[in-house]
Order: sequence, then structure tokens, then C-alpha cells
Amino acid sequence: MILVILGVHSFRKVEVDSWQVREVEKQFPHPGYDRVTKVNDLMLLKLKEPVMLTKTVKCLRLGNTVKEPPAGSKCMVAGWGRTESNQPSDVLMSANVTVIDRQKCNSYYRTVITSDMICAGSTGKKKRLMSVV
Repeated sequence: MILVILGVHSFRKVEVDSWQVREVEKQFPHPGYDRVTKVNDLMLLKLKEPVMLTKTVKCLRLGNTVKEPPAGSKCMVAGWGRTESNQPSDVLMSANVTVIDRQKCNSYYRTVITSDMICAGSTGKKKRLMSVV
């Protein structure tokens, strides 16, 4: 059984009034997903029960987006990634980053940033250069 928890801000502080736990009924992985390279690392989930829209659970409307934002574009990234102490963050974090030219990014890394990835980052101390699929 796979569960999804919606409305989470902190993993350590259980917020009963904002969390919604739902069981996954069916998984729809991207048909081009590659376990080794992580290309097309995206999956659609069908939940067994509907979700209630609240102040902490909202819909993300996907409009007409630019397929590949040009270098210099500003973006926001969010997640519970590793912090400066190499530990997973307890709270949802976000950072504003700038898209970096793929060729320039590839010159810094041994790993190739492929056409299905976006390279973005910051020169600030608390943010580091990253690649985002």
C-alpha cells in the first residue's frame, strides 16, 4: 500500500488539521522513464478518495508554459532536499534560482545536463548550483 500525505509543511510536527492522507489506487509512470538515468522521472497517481481543497492543499494550474526556459530566467524550486549539514530538511523549503545555459553548466559537471533537464542555481552561499529534471 502506498500512501500520499497532502498539506505537509513539517515532517516532525504532525498538523492534524492540515494533513490529508490518501491511499494510491493506481500509478501511471512516464512511459519513457529510465531507472538508471532518471530521465522522465515523473508519475501520475490516482488516489482512492477525493482530496479536499484547503488553505494547505491547493490545485496547481498548469498553463501554457515555456518548454525550456531561456538562460537568465528566474524560477522557484521547492522541496525537502538535503541541507548544508547534508541532512534532509524537516520543513518544506524554497529558493529562487536562475536558469543557467546548458553548455556552461556542463562545463562545470562531469554529469551531462541533457535536453530533458534544466540547469539552475545561484551564486549565493545558501543555494548551490543544481540540475532539475
